[in-house]
Amino acid sequence: MAMFDRIRRMLVKLFLVFSAAPSVLFLLVLREAERAEGWGAWAAAVALRPVIWLSVGLGVAGVALCWRRYRRREPLAGAVVGTALGGWIGAWHGLWLLFA
Repeated sequence: MAMFDRIRRMLVKLFLVFSAAPSVLFLLVLREAERAEGWGAWAAAVALRPVIWLSVGLGVAGVALCWRRYRRREPLAGAVVGTALGGWIGAWHGLWLLFA
């Protein structure tokens, strides 16, 4: 059991470390897309898809992590911040598609 707890703690730490990756990648890709002119901007915008899917994946994993921590009565602050930071791009894009 102790080994599984160590693995779980390590995965939570990795999630918290990588939760900022979609935001950073989104800003970098958006900056490159804004540099392009005309149809080049549309072609560069395709690079946003992997960032959006990464954000969706981190958002779903974060919700599962928050639920698990809530059920075990563990502190939620780090998991909620990591979920919000990692999943806001996917949520924003999903809402944009839903209401556009």
